[in-house]
Amino acid sequence: MKLALSMAGAAMLAFSSLAQAATFTITPCQGANCPGAVGEQKVFLNGQTGPSVTGQVGSQNGTPQVLFTSSSVLESANGFSQIGRGNNTFSDLNISVPGFTFTDVIFGVQGSGTGTFGATGRFTDNTTQTLSAALTNANDRFIALASSAATPFTMLSLSAIGTTFQAVRQIELSGLSPSAVPLPGAALLMGTALAGLGGFGTWRRRRRQGALLPLAA
Repeated sequence: MKLALSMAGAAMLAFSSLAQAATFTITPCQGANCPGAVGEQKVFLNGQTGPSVTGQVGSQNGTPQVLFTSSSVLESANGFSQIGRGNNTFSDLNISVPGFTFTDVIFGVQGSGTGTFGATGRFTDNTTQTLSAALTNANDRFIALASSAATPFTMLSLSAIGTTFQAVRQIELSGLSPSAVPLPGAALLMGTALAGLGGFGTWRRRRRQGALLPLAA
């Protein structure tokens, strides 16, 4: 019985560890120096207009494709350029790479006025975290960096607060990796522990029943 309880305790401890939410940081870049940036790849946009626009990693014809969506109409310029042209402003922008995860995003952001913007990271463990930073009408550059490569981004969402985005430009990504079908690790551990307890109980009952059988004459 002690062995079974020890197994259950270990599984619960592992479950608690697995359940801790993923986190990220968002930090201003100093010129070309973005803390934590390693192996960044430029995103080359397609000149498009609509609630979603696309780009490619590495070159205009590169792969994988990057998807940008918004509740507003977006206008993107062709090349390693920007989303937001002329009088086109928008209040939110979702950045994802269908079929892939990523560990960081570098982007320039310009507001149509002064305010703040929220950045919400969505991770492979299905958790989210939201941070905020100052938004000005200058071209400020930031890096959003996942705290652990074990729980990378599936999406980064930007939302303007108190103003709108004039442009999000010159986006770079790194840590791209094909999305894996997530293994329900916590559920697997708990299931293993419960199965162990069930098996122990069955063995114990059978042992007792065997002890109570009458002796053969």
